[in-house]
Amino acid sequence: MRLLKIDLNEMETEQEVHAFLMEQLHFPEHYGKNLDALYDMLSSELEENVCVELARRADPDTPMGAFGKRLAKVMEDAAQTTEEREGKLYAVFADFEPLDAPGLW
Repeated sequence: MRLLKIDLNEMETEQEVHAFLMEQLHFPEHYGKNLDALYDMLSSELEENVCVELARRADPDTPMGAFGKRLAKVMEDAAQTTEEREGKLYAVFADFEPLDAPGLW
């Protein structure tokens, strides 16, 4: 599993974050570069297992700080598992087959 680090303190715009994710996660050219499209890609279109480490903006009241909150929510919703450690969000995106247990339902 690959670790992909995103530090929003080093990025200036939402477009820069989307371009970074598109390049690093090998999203197709038709990727919409918005949070809805990101959710779709993270939940079904990844080519590899990846853990994303998200360091949010120190000042959450800036536009990028607000974007960081929305980005973290999308990652939490799309990930198989998440964990907060030392002020960073770790979200794991992995291919897996859900356990099929028809006798339990």
